[in-house]
Amino acid sequence: MRYLQKILFFCVLFSSSAILGQQNVVVIDMGKVFQDHIGFKKSMAALQAQVEQFKLTIQNDRTKIQQDSEILAGLDRTTAEFKSKEAAVAKMAADMQVNHNLKNREFMEEEAKLYYRTYVDILSTVQGFCRQNGISLVVRFSSENMDTTDRASVLAGVNNVVVYQDQRDITEAITTLVNRGASLAGQPQDSPNVNR
Repeated sequence: MRYLQKILFFCVLFSSSAILGQQNVVVIDMGKVFQDHIGFKKSMAALQAQVEQFKLTIQNDRTKIQQDSEILAGLDRTTAEFKSKEAAVAKMAADMQVNHNLKNREFMEEEAKLYYRTYVDILSTVQGFCRQNGISLVVRFSSENMDTTDRASVLAGVNNVVVYQDQRDITEAITTLVNRGASLAGQPQDSPNVNR
């Protein structure tokens, strides 16, 4: 009976080794790909410039409301001019708040769309790369080192899905591919490959 158990054990061990040997698994640091994605950074910078421009508009509107409020403070509260000016200031403040909320939502939606489009671009690149290189599974991981003084960093490291990988990281290859279109004209790009 022990002899049969040993044979069964070695058969299972051999078959699982054969299955694992056939698997071609790599890892990717999606956060790093986003961080180094030239098109994403340019689009985020453009969106941030729009946000900053809108902040200036809001600041100008607040200054105007403040100035009108100061004028209002110098008027007699019983006059029709005061009531009219007070209503105008209140309407301006309410309109500014509504406009601010709508624009803020618009910026957040645009940012979400930007992340989504970039993710789809990266995902498409990863899929093509994997098909070309015979890779059957890509696992997301974080290549950042843990900061032992930062609880959030330590917890992120502890909860990292990948515990160990040796030359299975395709992050640089994918970053090169997604940035190929954004690279400077005239600079040749080598086709990245993965160590297997």
